[in-house]
Amino acid sequence: MAVTLAPAERHGVVSSLVMVVIAIGSVTFNFVGAAVLKSTNRVVGGETVNSATGVYGYIGIGTAACVIAVVLAVILVRTQRTARMTPSPASS
Repeated sequence: MAVTLAPAERHGVVSSLVMVVIAIGSVTFNFVGAAVLKSTNRVVGGETVNSATGVYGYIGIGTAACVIAVVLAVILVRTQRTARMTPSPASS
């Protein structure tokens, strides 16, 4: 979707930028998830295990990130459609 908004000569740059942002987001999510799981560890029978709270928190953070991404994508698509359908003042 990002490439469709960019001029043809910028498609490679935009595509690379999108991939870098995805990689940074993935690493950030892994660090946050690891911190959540590590901070909610419990000792059971002499072994350290992840608690249900940590696991549900990790899943909740992932779900929230996906929901935010979907909402932003829908907003961008609707904005793009509105911009395409609105006639420019020069064409009137």
